[in-house]
Amino acid sequence: MAEMTNSLRVLLKTVIAERFKMIIVITIAYSIAYMFIVGIVSYYPTVDLAKIFPIIPTIRFTNIGIIAALSNHVYFFAFYHAIAFIIITAFLVGLNVALLIHGRRVRCCSINMTNRTFLSFIPAFFTSFACCSGGILVYAIGSLAFSYLAVYSIQFASITIALLIASLYLTAKNIVNTSINRRHKVV
Repeated sequence: MAEMTNSLRVLLKTVIAERFKMIIVITIAYSIAYMFIVGIVSYYPTVDLAKIFPIIPTIRFTNIGIIAALSNHVYFFAFYHAIAFIIITAFLVGLNVALLIHGRRVRCCSINMTNRTFLSFIPAFFTSFACCSGGILVYAIGSLAFSYLAVYSIQFASITIALLIASLYLTAKNIVNTSINRRHKVV
């Protein structure tokens, strides 16, 4: 058991050290995609934000969140807890993908591992923070359904983080077990 724990720790440190740039790129890409899908960043072609915000681009930090008018038609608003959720899940997604790629490199992960990793962050897209206008997801499930999801956002966020951590642990454990089994077969 101690060997497994130490091996997991070493594996995660190795993956972070070797694939740090890739983890950052995946984290940023996931964050941007998530913000557009859920509606934290919104595009309003019919609204001229210059009438609301005299100076564009403008960014305001309030006591509840961040408001930004990035152009005349692009608007950003997020509560601080929504931003924390995005940072945590984006980093976990980046780490999961980096671990999967590492597992492929050492030839130990099956296709089921890949599916489990990518399915683990699906619940994140059903979080509906009150700050969001809906984004692309509204077109997929409808605005009424999206507004009802706001009641369960904390549960979906918790499920997402738990699934990402479980996926990370199971993938790392599979890689470590495979490498331990290979060492014992060689000896």
